[in-house]
Amino acid sequence: MNRNNFEWLTKIKEKASRYPDPYQYLLDRLYYMEKKNERLRKMLDEYNSADKKIPIILHQDTAAKFISLLDELITERNEELLFDKIINGLHSVFGYDRVGLMLFNDMTGKIEGARSIGLPKDYIENLKIDPAETQGEKMRNYVARCFSEKKSIFITDRFNEKDFNTRMSDNLRIYSTQYAIAPVYGKTKIYGVITAAVRPDNQYFMTENEIVILEFVAHQIGIIIENSHLNAKIEKFYKDIILTFSNLVEFRDECTAGHCNRLIFYSKIIGRKLNFSFSELREIEIAAALHDIGKICTPDNILNKPSKLTPEEYDEIKKHSLKGAEIVQPLSDYSNVINAIKYHHERWDGMGYPEGLKGAEIPFYARILAVIDSFDVMINYRPYKKPLSITEAKKELEKCAGSQFDPAIVRMIIDLPDDEIIKIQNGIIGIY
Repeated sequence: MNRNNFEWLTKIKEKASRYPDPYQYLLDRLYYMEKKNERLRKMLDEYNSADKKIPIILHQDTAAKFISLLDELITERNEELLFDKIINGLHSVFGYDRVGLMLFNDMTGKIEGARSIGLPKDYIENLKIDPAETQGEKMRNYVARCFSEKKSIFITDRFNEKDFNTRMSDNLRIYSTQYAIAPVYGKTKIYGVITAAVRPDNQYFMTENEIVILEFVAHQIGIIIENSHLNAKIEKFYKDIILTFSNLVEFRDECTAGHCNRLIFYSKIIGRKLNFSFSELREIEIAAALHDIGKICTPDNILNKPSKLTPEEYDEIKKHSLKGAEIVQPLSDYSNVINAIKYHHERWDGMGYPEGLKGAEIPFYARILAVIDSFDVMINYRPYKKPLSITEAKKELEKCAGSQFDPAIVRMIIDLPDDEIIKIQNGIIGIY
């Protein structure tokens, strides 16, 4: 053993003596060096091979999984599900022991744990880091630097950190030998950081490739979050516009206050039972909100008549479905909505209006509207009738299933618990 090796061994032993478990430190250090040497030997073999193979960032099978993960992330609209997919995806694709997503909270001014795998739940939930905590060699200092400077950090050998290997919880080690952090940012702002780490005994050895991968993923996440916030604003604007038009009808029809709002919620319940996609849910909500928009063309003396309508007046009222379809005709991309508005007074037996369509000929959204519209009218006051109880209204629906209404849609309303209906009636459940 030469002098240099002897000095190295002396320093390692001296450093190990400062830790709670010196022997574990030496074993971890030895294992880490062996994995590092193994990686270097592999790179050298590739360089010296006959075909001069160029090292690649990802092998084919991992690359395929990674692309599949990115596809999932890009198409996910639900922010909570997005966060879960980020954490679980990176863990399963690359085999990291720890993956964490930390996001800046504008209210507290702290970088807070959003999702994590490989760390105790209470640890990540209570993790709050001040962006100004940039000085030091603890994990929180690296996170603060990454966020504040908007620069990635890759710690390849944490054995040299002060007090490394001292954090233990029973036999669960929550430290890691290698640690990579990348900033999550979009076009306009930085949202947080994403982290990846491996424990000393992990078979996977992190390289500089991790930073390339994490930077790419982190930037995509930032764009997705940014788009999510933008979409939320657009969604709110769209819903406010829809409610504005439904309110316009209700202001003219004095006895229908809250009717459109309740139908929006009923339509969403049925849509979810039928596993509607996001776009299908949007369509049925729009149709529910605007189903009676044609009534703005109905004269007031007919629309708000407190007594029974004459046959001529009833014929005038019946025109509202056609008028409504004409009014929303500019929504050319929403043909399902237009047809729902036009045909929501058709009957399953073909005795409805405006065209006497029968059974499955009636557009599906129109069949849904026919049931929920009639049910809501039955259990609410009108000048020409007293409201039925929920039980009475459900019996009436069941009686008319197969004649006036689609039996399958009727069953969904009958199966809806009464207490949920009461909440909708009382406005306790929000529409959205």
